[in-house]
Amino acid sequence: MVPELIIQIVDEYRGAIQVKDILSLFDVPKSTYYKWKKTKQDEKPNKSQLEIEIIELVKKTNYTYGYRKITGQINKTKKIN
Repeated sequence: MVPELIIQIVDEYRGAIQVKDILSLFDVPKSTYYKWKKTKQDEKPNKSQLEIEIIELVKKTNYTYGYRKITGQINKTKKIN
């Protein structure tokens, strides 16, 4: 099952056929379809340097810091550099 293909088919036939009917032909739940669609839209090819730094810091801290702590850490590294 290729998510890109399912998304393309649903987008093409959305006006003529209901989404749930199209998805039932492929035996794909609506929630899965919308999850695929959301992740496709969320993918951003060009991330700014700040976004990259934030993502690295969040992963490094194992997702335990909140936005205030992350902001503080980013500001601290900017002052050092």
